[in-house]
Amino acid sequence: MTTTATSVDESDTGAATGLVLVTRVLGFAVGTQLSAAALTSWTPSGSEVPAESAFVISFLVAATVAALSLFIVRTMKESHH
Repeated sequence: MTTTATSVDESDTGAATGLVLVTRVLGFAVGTQLSAAALTSWTPSGSEVPAESAFVISFLVAATVAALSLFIVRTMKESHH
C-alpha cells in the first residue's frame, strides 16, 4: 500500500489504494474458486482426495500467473519513468 500511496498525487491516494484493495480481493476470490474447481475436477472418481498432479498443476498455474503479474508491473513501472 505504501508504494501505491506514494506513487500518485496526494489527491488520488484514496482512489489508488481503493483500486488496489478491490483488485486484491477479486484476485483472492477468483484464485480460490479456480483452485477449488481444478482440485475438484482432478479428484479421481470414488476418491475424496485430489490426485497429486492436481496440486502440482494448480501450483504451476498460480506461479505462472504470479510471474506474469510481476513482469507486467515491472514493465509498466519502467515505462513510466
